[in-house]
Amino acid sequence: MKKLLNKSGYTLIEIIISMSIFSVALVMITGFYINFTKFHNNIETNSIQNTHIINALNYIKYSIDETTYLQIVSKEEVEKNKNKGSDYGYIMLDNGNIVSGRLDDSDNSIILSENDLKSKINIKFKKNNQSPSDLIIELLVPEASNQLVSYINMQNMQYNNIQIQGDEGVAIIYKKE
Repeated sequence: MKKLLNKSGYTLIEIIISMSIFSVALVMITGFYINFTKFHNNIETNSIQNTHIINALNYIKYSIDETTYLQIVSKEEVEKNKNKGSDYGYIMLDNGNIVSGRLDDSDNSIILSENDLKSKINIKFKKNNQSPSDLIIELLVPEASNQLVSYINMQNMQYNNIQIQGDEGVAIIYKKE
């Protein structure tokens, strides 16, 4: 009977200490996992937003490639010029979205939506003062880490006689040949 009662086991204090160590380790691992998940989601969101922004800039560049007429105007000027015909297109900021279309209203589409970025969009079209043949497109998203600026050199395009009219604006009107 003494042999059965003499068996040694874990004491209550040893069990409490081991559970405390296990709990601290588990809390640290859970915290690391939560922080890693947040970090990964932020990187993924920024990557998707940057892809949308770069695609929009590339679309704008492609749209005004081989342009024979380019004018930087206000949104109101686009509305006034709606009768210029289907040869003329426009790109502008409208209700928080970058919109592209034809001045005869035959083809309108959203290039970049603020819903895609879950943020406000600001776009500027302006001449480069150092090189007047360059069109500068600045696309600013406040939540993004930095603004994206795209330069389009008109002299490298097929038609070299382009005059960029205007200085700053929220829209451009262009004509393709």
